[in-house]
Amino acid sequence: MKIITISGLSGSGKTKLAYSLNKKIKSSYVISLDNYSHTKKYLQKKYSEIDFSSPQAFNNIRFIGDVVNLKNKGSVEIPIVDITTEITKPLLIKKPEVLIVEGMFAKLFSKNITTIDIYVDVDLDIALIRKIQRDKTERNRSIQFIIDEHLKNTKKNSATVISQRLDAHLVIDNNKSSKKFILNDICSLVND
Repeated sequence: MKIITISGLSGSGKTKLAYSLNKKIKSSYVISLDNYSHTKKYLQKKYSEIDFSSPQAFNNIRFIGDVVNLKNKGSVEIPIVDITTEITKPLLIKKPEVLIVEGMFAKLFSKNITTIDIYVDVDLDIALIRKIQRDKTERNRSIQFIIDEHLKNTKKNSATVISQRLDAHLVIDNNKSSKKFILNDICSLVND
């Protein structure tokens, strides 16, 4: 099983790229790190704050265990989280030829696993605009909540996210919302 990680800031276009690749690559499956998010209650209790843009917001131990089990055992139950309700349901997946992992810290959490790493680069202000558009409709968050979280947490955690760019096999500039990803170049990395 080959593993592709897609990292980048929230709002950079990671999910769009992951599902575009999923359509293009036969026998592939997408795992979103959002499904490994801790609940608001857990974050408040453990860290006395809710910071969705921190590596601590995710259960990376469960994620790594699931990827290793998928690779070695051929199937695994992954969590599927409804972000608005925080209700988690298990989903049994079978080992694909290509596993696509997308999330802010996909490369960081996969550092001990052999992967093809892609970083989706975007300016912080463009990422914020996209995050507002997405979170307001898809996650039922108020604009004020999104802005407050951005100013308090996203900016301070962005250096950790951006550091994954340094060792990526491919960096995609996604500062124009109409820009199309270079899917054939990514597929050639998978086939090498």
